[in-house]
Amino acid sequence: MDQGRVAQEHAVPAGPNLRGASYIGRYKIFFERMVKEGNYDTAALLTAEAGSEHFIEPF
Repeated sequence: MDQGRVAQEHAVPAGPNLRGASYIGRYKIFFERMVKEGNYDTAALLTAEAGSEHFIEPF
């Protein structure tokens, strides 16, 4: 499965756990952290290519 493009560095550098991760990978890390810290009860991430009626659940 394609995990998407690798995020480029911005004015504020990403932490070491995000370096080299795709945008989808960064969302995964973010949601896992929010659930672990008790900010969210659960999380889901769905992705789809533009113009497609099919979605992918990356994790």
